[in-house]
Amino acid sequence: MTIMRHIAWVAVLYCLSQSSVMANPLGKSFQPIQQFANAYALADTNKAVDAFSPRASMFGITGDRLLTNKKDIREHFRVVFRAIKAESHRALTFIHIRKVNIASSAVLFVGIGVFSQSKAGRARNLYARFSFLVFKGKHGWKILHYHSSKQPS
Repeated sequence: MTIMRHIAWVAVLYCLSQSSVMANPLGKSFQPIQQFANAYALADTNKAVDAFSPRASMFGITGDRLLTNKKDIREHFRVVFRAIKAESHRALTFIHIRKVNIASSAVLFVGIGVFSQSKAGRARNLYARFSFLVFKGKHGWKILHYHSSKQPS
């Protein structure tokens, strides 16, 4: 019986270790992007802005100009999140991602994501192309540049 318990514990520990590895196969460099997606789901401006480097720039999907400082990025998300906060469900799901290692401290992620919102049972999905350039600095991995545009029909 003791051997069976040991085997069971080894199996459980192995599964737990694999699930944490599989939870983020894109690595630590993807963490600020996941933080950004989580902030979108919560409509949390502070969490979204915290994912960005102090030197960040972005072209958001609803933006009409390049934002080049955190103050403008914060205002962008404040306005966007205020508009979607009434939605009962929000999510940003990445359906295709390609990771390009540029250097040991710089990674480019490109792909397609879906901004989902629902209210009173009505769902809306906006498919978007995206690119994130992330950089590892003294504060860890942060988004240095973000661009998103609506996926053509």
